[in-house]
Amino acid sequence: YGRIYAKLAKEMGFKRPAVIALNNPAGLAQKQGFEETWKQLDGGAVASVIYEQKRPSYRSEVQQLLSSNPDVIIAGSYAPDLTIILREWYQTGIPAKFIAPSWAANEKLVKDVGKEAAEDLNTVFGTSNLGSPAFDRFDKMYRVATGAEGNTNKYAAMCYDMVNVLALAMEAAGANADRMAINAKFRAVSNKPGKEVGSFAEGKAELQKGGKINYQGAGTVAEFDKFGDDNPDVFEWSKIIDGKSVSQRLIRRSNV
Repeated sequence: YGRIYAKLAKEMGFKRPAVIALNNPAGLAQKQGFEETWKQLDGGAVASVIYEQKRPSYRSEVQQLLSSNPDVIIAGSYAPDLTIILREWYQTGIPAKFIAPSWAANEKLVKDVGKEAAEDLNTVFGTSNLGSPAFDRFDKMYRVATGAEGNTNKYAAMCYDMVNVLALAMEAAGANADRMAINAKFRAVSNKPGKEVGSFAEGKAELQKGGKINYQGAGTVAEFDKFGDDNPDVFEWSKIIDGKSVSQRLIRRSNV
């Protein structure tokens, strides 16, 4: 997420970013990702403030951040704390834009801080792997099962991928494999290199021929890093306009 924030901030022409991040692994990771990528994009210095969760006020943290005269504030936050931060920033009257994850800048936040304070807030969310063969297949199945479009439920697409990756790992490990042997095959069936496949049937056929496969999912590309995390590749950038989230476009992490 931090890498996407940096790419977005650069494309929008911001020059003086500042980061306010919750002191937990998620918040600090967003801060680190932004700072590293901003540097790679030849950006300048980045002011930052780390804050603790469940405080009644973040006025001192907001004032400290604003003292650097930022033109954009990157918020590695959750909804309850971002609500306080946004409200206290708005009360200062000092102009700045915000970029935040959509799980923090949600409909409840807009209701709690008001349309004026939330107006033009930029949000980012990891979305489904739209346009992939796996997503097309998932979308058809989801429509039959629910009557809704597949892109309305990213988590269902992720579950679809979870089942496929597990099944392919079991296939690759063999009939008598134990749990550890199956775990050892997750990257083997998902990560590059290998023939791209978007379903269990495709992957099984290739494995039976002795081939190497690279599962491309419906919810994600399913590329596991050294920690075992499957970081999303496709993100949706939206803006809060008149109290509603309005999609702007998709951004790929692989292009950052």
